[in-house]
Amino acid sequence: MVTVAGAQGRAESELWPDHPGARVLAEVYRTVLDDYYLLPTALDEMALWQGAIAGMVAALPDRYSRYDVPEDSARFDTLVSAGELSGIGVQLMEVDAASRLGVQVVEVFEGGPAYQAGLLAGDVILEVDGHDARRAELDDIRLLIIGQAGTVVRLLVGRAGAVAPLQFEVTRGVVDFDSSEDVNSQLLPDHVGYLSIAAFDTDEVHDLVARHLKALVEAGATALVLDLRDNLGGALTQGYEVLNEFLPNKLVWTLRFHGQDSRWVTNSWANDLPLVVLVNSRTYSMGETVAGALQQNGRALVVGERTFGKGLAVWHQNLSDGGEFTYVRHEILLPDGKSLEGIGVVPDIFAPDTRRSRLVIVGGTGAEPGQTVELSIDGVVVARTVATESGFDLIGVSQGTAFVSHTGIPADPALDSALQTAIDTVIKVRDGTDPIAGALEGHSRQ
Repeated sequence: MVTVAGAQGRAESELWPDHPGARVLAEVYRTVLDDYYLLPTALDEMALWQGAIAGMVAALPDRYSRYDVPEDSARFDTLVSAGELSGIGVQLMEVDAASRLGVQVVEVFEGGPAYQAGLLAGDVILEVDGHDARRAELDDIRLLIIGQAGTVVRLLVGRAGAVAPLQFEVTRGVVDFDSSEDVNSQLLPDHVGYLSIAAFDTDEVHDLVARHLKALVEAGATALVLDLRDNLGGALTQGYEVLNEFLPNKLVWTLRFHGQDSRWVTNSWANDLPLVVLVNSRTYSMGETVAGALQQNGRALVVGERTFGKGLAVWHQNLSDGGEFTYVRHEILLPDGKSLEGIGVVPDIFAPDTRRSRLVIVGGTGAEPGQTVELSIDGVVVARTVATESGFDLIGVSQGTAFVSHTGIPADPALDSALQTAIDTVIKVRDGTDPIAGALEGHSRQ
């Protein structure tokens, strides 16, 4: 957390005089105090100011800036303490960034509260203690899930194969993390090395990547698939150091700050293993930036789905009342000068990620109250409900083939069609055939 001065270093008092907006705010505030039906003594004046602050932040033209009141900020600060997470031991991500159809469990940490309660990677959280999670911000859902160790959080969960949501009661606890599990590798058939990076959020990521790469080469790898699916992003420095392993003397991105640009160029040495990068719609922030830098520099083909589309980096400012202001501090531009924000990385070869179940929500009217309404996909019933006078709301989870997490579970191309496509592609690159031509013949390029 950092504290920064006012815009361009000016004192806060210098920002307000004679500004039309400030005058209007003062007029509204004065009218509330002088003429609102409740006396000022019956009003929570701090709540009024917090509402004004929240309104200003909400008017900023991005989807990440937010204002947390002191109470919420204090709760969020309990999330991380001495390298431990207070909660239930899951990694969460939005099901869909645009429509906010709930949050999905990306990973369940072995031995943690969620693991013991029976939650699975791929589950979709629909409600937390009765609060609808389908249209909520991810950070708000996290705040609802964390709490004092020993207390219970009640979750309503959608799961592939279940025709109705499942209910779980999970006792909160403290979960220890092993950051070494963020990076995994194995040697696949035909001398293809597989390397997955779950996030760039610890100082150990690059060292782990270098260690795994060395081991793969020593084991005989002659080509490499870099799996960045579900990568949650992380530190610029770690993403940059990883790119140094693959790109010599190349511009990887430009950071656009308030009135200035900073260009980042890699070092002079890198390995030359034929490389394919595997991404999906949940490849996020630094994960997709790394993929985009490799793609635009011609170092790797990208296989998978269009990535999330986060090209703005946020900063956290502690406020004098104990609250916190999260705001966009810089934009990340790829080598072509364009931002990923709202666009993402478009793969060279499209390959859908079929490992994970997908949430489907359908609602409507017309059925008689008491009638059973079913939602089926390809003839398989994925949700069932009873219509009421106000209509019906079906929440279904379609079945994927399998789910492979990042925590040491072997990659299996037989259960992971996108991985198989990436392997086939990198073999063609290594062997000098045209992987793009083959993809176009199969109509799999997006």
